[in-house]
Amino acid sequence: MLRLAKTSRGSLIETLRSLRQETLTAHTTANGATHSPHDGVPYTLAYIVTDFIEHDRHHQQQVDGVLGTKS
Repeated sequence: MLRLAKTSRGSLIETLRSLRQETLTAHTTANGATHSPHDGVPYTLAYIVTDFIEHDRHHQQQVDGVLGTKS
């Protein structure tokens, strides 16, 4: 399961790196919303990916806390 997740993330990163800056910064929607409810910033793919990374880090810290490790 972890190998599959790592492979999938690697593919996602490659795809994101191949996108043009205009694509990453174009306004978009997430679940029908145009702006983040947390800070009012307009949604872009770059914003959503950054938020996703921060969310992952939060969960990694939780896992590290349970395992007593540091990533």
